[in-house]
Amino acid sequence: FLILLSACSNEKEIIEKWPDGTFKLLGTEINGMKEGKWIYFRDYNQDTSKVEYYNSGSIYQIDSYSYIVLTDSTSTPTTHLTSRTEYSDTLKHGSQLTFYPNGEIQSKSNFVKSKCKVNTVLIH
Repeated sequence: FLILLSACSNEKEIIEKWPDGTFKLLGTEINGMKEGKWIYFRDYNQDTSKVEYYNSGSIYQIDSYSYIVLTDSTSTPTTHLTSRTEYSDTLKHGSQLTFYPNGEIQSKSNFVKSKCKVNTVLIH
């Protein structure tokens, strides 16, 4: 029954790989439209570069990540969330947050149909 349901909905796992065989992209399509979480990876390591979220082919959020080496030499290189942006009908709509490497919010902007209405920079 589960196989039949999956076949009827045309659900397809999308996997792309870099030439060295590591993941480039992981996502799901249903009836030819992006659905759920789509994860994009950097080519030089398996750290996440970006995560996009879809509902019936419409994007509603993008999380962007940066690969950094902190100045503390005992720390290992790490990936951290640098920004989170909400979308509606492919336009920025809602909040856009930027983050410091420690995870604290650096700034917040509010968008209505891709036009910035309020921009707040938080100073620490």
